[in-house]
Amino acid sequence: MIQFKDNVRLLRPSIGTATLTSSVFNLLNTMIGAGMLGLPAAFGASGLLPGMCLLVTAACLAAFGLHLLCEAADATRRPASFYSVAEAAVPGLGLLMDIAVFGVCFGSACGYLIIVGDSVPAALASFAVDGALLDRRLWIGVATAAVAPLTFLKDVHSLRHTSQLSLACVAAVSLLIVAFFVGTEADLIDPCDGGAPDCRGAIAGVAADGRAVLGAIPIFIFAFTCHQNVFSITNELREPTGARTLQLVVATTGAGGVIFLAVATSGYATFGEHVASDVL
Repeated sequence: MIQFKDNVRLLRPSIGTATLTSSVFNLLNTMIGAGMLGLPAAFGASGLLPGMCLLVTAACLAAFGLHLLCEAADATRRPASFYSVAEAAVPGLGLLMDIAVFGVCFGSACGYLIIVGDSVPAALASFAVDGALLDRRLWIGVATAAVAPLTFLKDVHSLRHTSQLSLACVAAVSLLIVAFFVGTEADLIDPCDGGAPDCRGAIAGVAADGRAVLGAIPIFIFAFTCHQNVFSITNELREPTGARTLQLVVATTGAGGVIFLAVATSGYATFGEHVASDVL
């Protein structure tokens, strides 16, 4: 743990037990979510080259924001939260920050449940399943029941194994998207499913519509959203010195950026201007 006295940073024994590796897994799991599936469409709106530039810029800004939050947590003494940091900056602002964080987390949770409701029935239908199992409300309820117990765990470090499982699923989806891109040349995998040759559109280096580029910017920004959990994760980090929290930030945004770049370029290069808002 770190405390400040007369503008001098002093180390005191840490109460955290989380390793740097598990913290990276947990923060990366928070970052990589449903927003990843919209990145190929964001490349379609902005063009390939501007898309790459916007993605790298968003990663750098996200890393800088995470670094500033870690420094603010050190300055206000750990364990820190958005409430404690906001109150230290502007007394009375803590409640407003908590409401804002609740809004972000609630919206993200709803987004995941919507994707479950849309994707699971479609996946089951491809296996000739019919009847009640194709009811999206059923799978939204199942997903809610499966995830709800995890919200009662005492610390984020306890989620390290579920984070690893989640990231393994992300890796599988990412490899699938890349495989469809490779298959367009090697005929190993047909992204048009053999019956829709017009699913592949033109690829633009730079989008002609500047308004479309502006509309894509929020997709790039929100793809790297994980800031709402950085306080909880770094509070539990063993010896959360400035160097270790910086390693956490760089490793997380770096790994997330590489995955996002692979998914965005492969998905857009596969379908071009015909890429859907959800690449799946």
